Amino acid sequence: MKLNPKLFDALADIVTRARTPTEIHFFPLGAVGLAHVALARVVAERIKGARVNLELPHEAYMEQLSPCDLFVSPFPYGNMNSIIDCFQLGLPGVCLDGPEPHSHADGAFFARIGLPHELVAQSVEDYVAAAVKLIDDAGWRSRCRGIVANADLDAAFFTGDTTLFSKAIADLL
Repeated sequence: MKLNPKLFDALADIVTRARTPTEIHFFPLGAVGLAHVALARVVAERIKGARVNLELPHEAYMEQLSPCDLFVSPFPYGNMNSIIDCFQLGLPGVCLDGPEPHSHADGAFFARIGLPHELVAQSVEDYVAAAVKLIDDAGWRSRCRGIVANADLDAAFFTGDTTLFSKAIADLL
């Protein structure tokens, strides 16, 4: 599951270590009714001041996401749709690389638009440190926001030769 104790510990660490007051917002799918109540309770117990938003229609979700300064990608599983949403709003982020394809993909998305390699952490400690740097260093965050804002997301993610994937699979066989 994307939301897990190791991620919660890392987020609590980020809030504790950042000099700048930090608010963590979750935008989970399926966070309605009892699922929302249960998740909000667990998050409140583990992460000071964190907020769990209800599931919203896409436009309302994007509206609530837009005032955020940055994002952290959950781990160990990939987060492509949310990464694209955040990139569309010009938000930089941090992700944790890993050996499995589902944890390695996020770093590839960051590289596609030219984000600094420091934002693709190789350990949980690096993940926390990179997030704290984005939170506390306004100049660094602004430079990273500029990279995202100036990226051609259509070229990076939505155009290209779709036969290349099929050819790569065929070559493997």
